[in-house]
Amino acid sequence: RQGRVESGRIGKYSIYLSDDGLAWGEPVASGQWPDSDAVQTCLFEDSREARYLKLVAETGARQGPPYTSIAELQVLFAP
Repeated sequence: RQGRVESGRIGKYSIYLSDDGLAWGEPVASGQWPDSDAVQTCLFEDSREARYLKLVAETGARQGPPYTSIAELQVLFAP
């Protein structure tokens, strides 16, 4: 979907971590990505270990239909 420009890109987002997939607590990161097909990044302030990650799209990058999508998600670990 990277080449699609009419809608679907994530704008405002929040990221949560959980050990059990049930209790998520406060977001470990949040922000807003630009309306771009470039790779988007997010650095976590919280460096704790977790088994589950949840990305919540709060808004789309553009106004339009109420949906968002993601083509690929890669989690990198700092040494």
